[in-house]
Amino acid sequence: MVITDLKTRCSACGGSGRQTAYHPLGLPQANPAVICGTCQGKGFALTELGQDVVNMLTPFIQEKSREMATQLIQEMAPHIAQKEVQKKLDELQNNLTPRTITRILD
Repeated sequence: MVITDLKTRCSACGGSGRQTAYHPLGLPQANPAVICGTCQGKGFALTELGQDVVNMLTPFIQEKSREMATQLIQEMAPHIAQKEVQKKLDELQNNLTPRTITRILD
């Protein structure tokens, strides 16, 4: 398996991550101020296999991040009430999605 099996160049922006604009003479050029809406500025899109890999790894990464967060909170903030600790863990768990994992892997 090679990286091209997992991701492909974004067809909308040609891999630049920026939305294409047109020069006054009609020539296409990258618009540095506007990110591509298709790839969210990454310049690539996951293939079906790539998305399957992300979906497969997501539960393991979520569990590991929860373990690490629990350990960190226990070591660094013993004075925080248990209810606050659980609230922070729940926030972390809810914010970790396949999309954020994809960003982490970039």
